Amino acid sequence: MSTEKRVFKKLFKSKVNKKAELAKVNDIIALYDKNFFLESQMLDQRNKVNEAVTLVENAIAELIREYEAGVEMSETLLENNSKMSEMLQEIDVRVGELGLDSSDIVPDYNRIVDFIGNTEETIFFDYITQAAKDILNNHY
Repeated sequence: MSTEKRVFKKLFKSKVNKKAELAKVNDIIALYDKNFFLESQMLDQRNKVNEAVTLVENAIAELIREYEAGVEMSETLLENNSKMSEMLQEIDVRVGELGLDSSDIVPDYNRIVDFIGNTEETIFFDYITQAAKDILNNHY
């Protein structure tokens, strides 16, 4: 006689239906098997989520690095524009004292003036997409 049958014989000496009690044991074992498999699937899913989170974290870190580089470029552009404007003003004053036109002295003078005017209000953040702005505002 198996251990299982001996245990049930001792536990259920009364008029309880032994087949019904054995069915509960089978149900428990079946549920355990199902949960054992389900736990394995859950752990695999957890690993997939953790890997995805790591990818997202890395992407956000890269986005922030790229954003900071763009902001730095924008700030440098504006600083250089300011320096060029000051230099052009000095040249305009000195050349004007001589009765000459700055465009005669500075090659591409008009192009430089136009460039400064067109990029005077350049702010990197204004030129990125709304989705990028939302992410940066929430994580930066």
